[in-house]
Amino acid sequence: MNFNRSESGLYLPSPPPKTVDEIAREQRQAYYDAHRRCPRCGSNQIERTTVGYIVPPDENRATCGCGWTGIVHDLVEDAQDSPEDSE
Repeated sequence: MNFNRSESGLYLPSPPPKTVDEIAREQRQAYYDAHRRCPRCGSNQIERTTVGYIVPPDENRATCGCGWTGIVHDLVEDAQDSPEDSE
């Protein structure tokens, strides 16, 4: 077990390192957050196929109600969350 010295001088146990699953989950969530809105109208109401691409770029098809179609990798990050169109 590793220990870190705190500001008060005490040695406290270090938090356990993240598992590979935890790191992968965080990376998937970060990718999803960066590719969630339509690049044309900004809506997050997107239909997606779910082929199961394991690593980026996600080439699943994405379609928005405004008529835009492309791949999930082309979607854009939230500029701001608006309550009227949140999932």
